[in-house]
Amino acid sequence: MPPGRRGKRGKKAPMESAGSSIDALPDGVLQHILGFLPAWDAVRTSVLARRWRDLWMFATGLRIIGNDDDDREALRESVDHLLLTRGIAPLETCELRFDSIANEFSGGDVIRVNLWFRHAIRCQVRVLRLVFTQPGQHFDLQVLHLISRHLMELELVSVEVKESFLNLLGCPALEQLAAEDCDLSLVKRILSVSLKRLSITSCIFSESFRTRIHTPSLVSLLLDDNWCNSPVLESMQSFVDASIRVVNESVDSCEHCDSGNCNSCNGIIHGNSNCILLEGLSKAKNLALIADSKTFIFRMDLKRCPTFSKLKTLLLSDYWYIF
Repeated sequence: MPPGRRGKRGKKAPMESAGSSIDALPDGVLQHILGFLPAWDAVRTSVLARRWRDLWMFATGLRIIGNDDDDREALRESVDHLLLTRGIAPLETCELRFDSIANEFSGGDVIRVNLWFRHAIRCQVRVLRLVFTQPGQHFDLQVLHLISRHLMELELVSVEVKESFLNLLGCPALEQLAAEDCDLSLVKRILSVSLKRLSITSCIFSESFRTRIHTPSLVSLLLDDNWCNSPVLESMQSFVDASIRVVNESVDSCEHCDSGNCNSCNGIIHGNSNCILLEGLSKAKNLALIADSKTFIFRMDLKRCPTFSKLKTLLLSDYWYIF
């Protein structure tokens, strides 16, 4: 009955309150809604009514955020208690985000955050984000092997990973990986047969070797503003979109030559007779290639003359005008 309309006896029909409207929703819907709230706000809903007492424990999302003004010890104890209370109820999304409070982390705090990361994996999380926003520092993620049949998306920001961490063959459902401002200098291979979208931006690769990327099911790739050696891209038959930007901070640049073989750049190509980037991109349909003026990696690759048989759209920077 519309608001204000009178019934047969001339009395206004009572309007349904907001509280009664939300209480009419099934538990599953409420748990999904609670999953969008920061963890502490979700916990506070337990005092609303008897029905709400345990709903937060089964929220489909868990968002733990450490702010600048949080007390480090109180944060650690609160998160430990929260995770112990909710147990290993399944999660759709888990976000562990820490601002400059991470600058004050002790060795014990680093261990705790690693335990929280592993706990999320035990909860069969599908989307996992580990984010640190302090500039110039990398959190030491001590997980050696990531194994999960449920994980579909992984995002890492300002994290240092171990050599074997990005061997993702133990994550057969993983489709999306994003790494931003991460230290990947120990990673020799990025392996995944299921990955479809890969983004690596402002990350540090090794100065002494080239990381090899073997992701045969990849559809979309973004490599932008990374440091040290550009990675070797292996064949990707399902490729659609790729955007590659090589900057002067890359080892693949030199002020004195355009070949990578002078005394200054010390032969950084390492005698490799294969393409570094372009061969792996040769199946792309849409391609953007951007480079600073001092880089030579694309010049070296062009000498191997890969063929782009599926290419429909090509975006080039001013770098290419000098060819």
